[in-house]
Amino acid sequence: MYEKQLKAAAFAGLLFYVMSNPITYTIVDSVVTTILPLKVASNGKPTGAGLVLHSVVFAAVTFVLMLL
Repeated sequence: MYEKQLKAAAFAGLLFYVMSNPITYTIVDSVVTTILPLKVASNGKPTGAGLVLHSVVFAAVTFVLMLL
């Protein structure tokens, strides 16, 4: 009955867990700083720019998941 919504919610929850993980911020910071002068994480904690970047990516991926 609500199979599509349940699937989207489960994937969004998993995606949130992965994207909000401090290790993810550290990995993304090491990649982004080679391309842009942007600090995504400091001492394993997200910066303001990191939160914005991860929020935009989370929203985009969640949107795509809802289309599936």
